[in-house]
Amino acid sequence: MRVVVVFSFFFFIVSFVAKSQLLSDENEKGKTDKMLLDFYHDNWIEGSGNLNVNWKSFGWGVSFMYDIPVNGVKNVSTAVGIGYGNHNVRVPSEVLIIDNSDTIVGGNYSILSPISASRGISKHKIATNYIDIPLELRFRSKTDQHGNQLKFTLGAKAGMLVNIHSKYFQNGDKYKSYIFPNKNKWRYGAYFRFGYQRWTMYGYYSVSTLFNKDKGTSVNPISLGISFAIL
Repeated sequence: MRVVVVFSFFFFIVSFVAKSQLLSDENEKGKTDKMLLDFYHDNWIEGSGNLNVNWKSFGWGVSFMYDIPVNGVKNVSTAVGIGYGNHNVRVPSEVLIIDNSDTIVGGNYSILSPISASRGISKHKIATNYIDIPLELRFRSKTDQHGNQLKFTLGAKAGMLVNIHSKYFQNGDKYKSYIFPNKNKWRYGAYFRFGYQRWTMYGYYSVSTLFNKDKGTSVNPISLGISFAIL
């Protein structure tokens, strides 16, 4: 129920912002970066480096941004907005829960453990979905003869986890699991964009970990791909 309410609120905001942007003047080519689509490869950084993330781990995101020029500084602006991120990590490891009730730490602990080939499990992935609040510092070059610009963006975002689950096939049957007791409900990290006019390279590093601190394998998600400015 919580996920439905969150998504309903998100798409209401998206519809409102998109309608407002479509009604604005789009004749100036430099006035873009209001609605951005990101397409990226997802990966996880973990201390042991033994996760063996599959290269087919792809995700996507969308951001609706409000550009705020910096007074007295030409071609520099800040921006704030709302975004949604979908991440899919194909990894041959499952989440196991270890009982720590007899230790000083107490409670339980989540670990990523390699899946035995004898179990017949294939196409295992862990998916996460977030709603984010991004903040950006934007640098633009002078417009060229076509009215386009080189662009460089430094950004940071904080977000709320709205869904996490694993999906896999075992002996031909599909299964899903939503049991992640030590998941980190919040994320925060930094990102960049660099490119020409509507197309830019995109990279994101999550400073926060997938699991709560001291409650699971220390995993920092990263994403690398491209962005396209629709508006």
